[in-house]
Amino acid sequence: MAKTTSTSRNPNHHLHSRLSHLYQASTILTAPTDSTPAHPALARFYLNHFRSITKKSVTRLDPSVKRTICKRCDSLLVEGVSSTHRIENASKGGRKAWADVLVVECNACGAVKRFPVGIDIIKEKRGKKFVLWSEAQSEGAVQANVKGGAQKSGKQNGKQKPVFRAEVPKLPAQRDGMGKNDSVGTEINSGESKNTVK
Repeated sequence: MAKTTSTSRNPNHHLHSRLSHLYQASTILTAPTDSTPAHPALARFYLNHFRSITKKSVTRLDPSVKRTICKRCDSLLVEGVSSTHRIENASKGGRKAWADVLVVECNACGAVKRFPVGIDIIKEKRGKKFVLWSEAQSEGAVQANVKGGAQKSGKQNGKQKPVFRAEVPKLPAQRDGMGKNDSVGTEINSGESKNTVK
């Protein structure tokens, strides 16, 4: 008899479920609650294991997941708990709104990440909506004309590579509101990710 082929879209479903479990466990262990104390060392171990699995299996991470992990010490960057978030504008007097940069600093090792957030304002003024490449790929919206008239997409050999998106339980700071800094929040729910700037 011939082998039956799997009908699931993702051939590495077992890896995605393992990655999801490790990410959720590190999220719970990072922020203390009434029922669970914080274990930052164990959370870093889980995220280190998470990153090694993604590297070995060559699994692409969604940018919203990637931005919550410190590259230097593998700790989870939760605003007000393990990191500080602030918005900087290096232009003279802060006049240029498009020059806003979100600065995320890890409290454990001091590593700094910078993400442009003011680019959305310029794209909206010009009539173009700024969409992350991975979000556009999942919607099927990115297709550009190439020299031969063929269309380019995120598919290789007729198959589209899956992107890992985490389903994370809400932390206490996210349940009650944003916490100390109400400037930026990240939602990762039911396979969709949104970055919102308030």
